[in-house]
Amino acid sequence: MSPILNPEPESPVAERILDVAKEILGEVGEAGLRIDAVMGGAGVQAPVIYRHFGNREGLVQSAHLARFLAAVQQGSKTFRAETLSAADAVEFRAAFDRLLDTILAEEHREASFVRLEVLGVGTQRPLLTEAIRDAQSSNYAEPLAALEHAQEQGWIRPDIVVSEFLVWAVSSMLGLAAVTKFRPEPGITDQWASTHRRAIHTVLFGDKL
Repeated sequence: MSPILNPEPESPVAERILDVAKEILGEVGEAGLRIDAVMGGAGVQAPVIYRHFGNREGLVQSAHLARFLAAVQQGSKTFRAETLSAADAVEFRAAFDRLLDTILAEEHREASFVRLEVLGVGTQRPLLTEAIRDAQSSNYAEPLAALEHAQEQGWIRPDIVVSEFLVWAVSSMLGLAAVTKFRPEPGITDQWASTHRRAIHTVLFGDKL
């Protein structure tokens, strides 16, 4: 059977299978995701797994995508909660700074690394790449609307393309995930985060570096 992407299953059985697969991915990685381990963890037989996910590859890709969706939705929810209630430029900037505080906090970096990891495994998987692209587009809608509203109100620079700013800012956060993972020297992550904050302030508000 061909792979079936099913990252948000409606079936409770499929959801249980997916939860086990996500847990295995998070603990031991893709190489350790064996069908017999999923069968044991979810209490199902192999045909049930194949019915919902097509084959092992479908289950692997669905688990990766489910982890990616959770990370993306977390970021979008945070952005929405912080910025959409702003009534003026001062409130918007304060809300945006709180947003940066949340995103740059150590506990949020794991979500960024999950996104980075899934982007990596998706590079050679066209079906997963397309699903990632669709997921990012749909989850960018609300942050993009908030930025466009802020620009219309004159709260941020009028000469930037807010859609491209959003892509750049998110991509930079993935860079922070890589720095956190692969450069463990003391202070490196904090230096990077400080530089990122200053760069965003410059691009979005016109602050001097």
